Order: sequence, then C-alpha cells, then structure tokens
Amino acid sequence: MIPFLKDVAADLVRKYGDSLKDLAIIFNNKRPEIYMKKYLAEILKKPSWSPSFYTIQDFFKQGNIEVEADKISQVVLLHECYTELLHERSKEPLSIDRFFPIAETILSDFSQIDYELVDPEAIFHDIHDLAQIEKQFQFLTEEQVSFLETFWKSFSQYGQEQIREKFIQLWKIMPLLYTRFKDTLEKQGKTTTASMYRKAALAQNNDTQLEPFKQLIFVGFNALNKAEGILFKKWQDTGKALFYF
Repeated sequence: MIPFLKDVAADLVRKYGDSLKDLAIIFNNKRPEIYMKKYLAEILKKPSWSPSFYTIQDFFKQGNIEVEADKISQVVLLHECYTELLHERSKEPLSIDRFFPIAETILSDFSQIDYELVDPEAIFHDIHDLAQIEKQFQFLTEEQVSFLETFWKSFSQYGQEQIREKFIQLWKIMPLLYTRFKDTLEKQGKTTTASMYRKAALAQNNDTQLEPFKQLIFVGFNALNKAEGILFKKWQDTGKALFYF
C-alpha cells in the first residue's frame, strides 16, 4: 500500500512538475514535512526548487504584521486586565500566583472562542443560580445537569464559599475580560494565534499571505475549526487551494 504522503507527492509532481517552487504546502503540524521532502526527492530524482512548507499556524503568522505574544506575557497581561476590572467594581482580585493556575484555562477558552468565531457574550452566561441551570440549558442530559449542580455545590462545602464567590465574580466579567485583553494586546502590536484565525476568517479581503504562491496545498487536515472551514472554502472557491484529506 502506498503511504498517503507519497501518494500526495506523486500527484503534485504530476500536476505541477517544475512549478513546485510556486506552491505552499501546509500541514497541521511539522512532522509530515520531513516525509514529504523525502518522497518528492525520490520521485523527482533530480535537483529541483522546493515548494515552501508551513504548519497552518506558521502560514497565518507569515502574513501578519502583529507579533504573537508568548504564553507568559499573555498570562501577565490577562492578570493585569482582570485586576483592573475587579478594582473598577471595588472587588478584591486574586494575586497572580493564585490566578496563574486558571489563567491557562481562560486563555484556552478565549482561543476556542476565536477559532469557532463565537460571540463571547453568548458563551459566558451567568449560571451561578442553580434554579436557572435547567431553564437555560434545556438541551443538557440529566447527567450533565447533575454534574453542573454538583460543581456549584462543591464550592459551598468545606468552607469554600469564598472561592465560589471569587469564581462567580470572574465568570461575570469574562466577556469584558476577553475584550479588554484582546484590545490591550492589539495596542501593543501583539496578538494570539487564535486571534489571527478570527481576523482572517472575518476579513472581507485578507490575502496577504497568499500573494507569493500560485497554489496552496493543504495536506492531512480532518477536523476543521470554524475559522479554518471559512478560509479553506473561500480559497477553494477562488481556485487558490487544493486539498488532500
């Protein structure tokens, strides 16, 4: 059986021959690039200009004027924004050492919001009132409702009521925290990978990273987030993209 990447390499050589240098081959991660280069060399059997290789994240970055903020910078900025919002409400924020463990979860949630092009206001509902859980989430199963109830009740046990209140305070300001965090990053000329995806998907005309290439070749993608789905469809409709799933 011919390996998937070798099959793709053979098809690209058939289609593009000596024009491989005009292609951008894009993977979901770095690992397939090594094998693709090997198979192309085996099939061509002669010196040739190589196509450009990217991960999907690197492909978005190379056309972006903003710099991606590193994780530590994101956590520090997130805590600063969180502290400002709590002080504005005359509430006492968590110290950064206590905030740090949940910061990664918040940043991951923000990324998912951007990848799926979701409105943060629609995600962060105020659900701390147990009586509202079934009313607001009628689509949940009995087991899922039970889990939510257990989750909230656990804060009231073993003297954790204060922790529960801190969590509720944080949950209530989450849409504002999302907006302030993103706005502050942008003022600093920085961004996140997920923000790049969101901006590219929602932009009417954003083809800067496409300009050097005659064709984009996407290899091995399967479960696409919403931003990827929109962009891939747009590039496919303009004849700019070819997919090997």
